Amino acid sequence: PNTIRSSSAASDVYKRQIHKDADSTARAKSLGIAAGVDYDTETGAITIRLDRPPPARTGLLTLKVTHPTLPNRDQLVQLTPLDPASYTGRLDPLGTARWKLQLYPSDKSWRIEGRLAMPDHPSTRLD
Repeated sequence: PNTIRSSSAASDVYKRQIHKDADSTARAKSLGIAAGVDYDTETGAITIRLDRPPPARTGLLTLKVTHPTLPNRDQLVQLTPLDPASYTGRLDPLGTARWKLQLYPSDKSWRIEGRLAMPDHPSTRLD
């Protein structure tokens, strides 16, 4: 009996997280938040250029970089503002893969995402 209840509870948590993720993506779209990304394979520098400055009180931005099959390669980077719409950070070397990128503020009120196909395409769009 506990297994069924635990499984059901886990399913509910998963559904709530999916809904929350969809809400934060929809919020970013309604705010017009999108960005260009450039990754420098030589230095590991990653630069995010938002199409427009983020909403006031956005706070720190975090970039989550996820490998498609190897979770031990995933990275989480706090970005440093360069100007009101540009941010930078440094990543460990990215191997060959289609990396998933997610950008969000500290309150996670919105989120934009995209894919970075390394090593052939070190630039992409997040929306």
